[in-house]
Amino acid sequence: MMVLNDMDRFHLVMDTIDRLPQTGNKGIYLKQQLKDKLIEHKQYIARHG
Repeated sequence: MMVLNDMDRFHLVMDTIDRLPQTGNKGIYLKQQLKDKLIEHKQYIARHG
């Protein structure tokens, strides 16, 4: 349920990256990794329930 409400650890870190511009390219890279993990999670849930 937390993922559906965008309150999971991944979304919280992405929000923090958005608020801290000094993260620069590392922040952009980390944010993409987190988005990829969320996609993997959604695919897993679709397959396994």
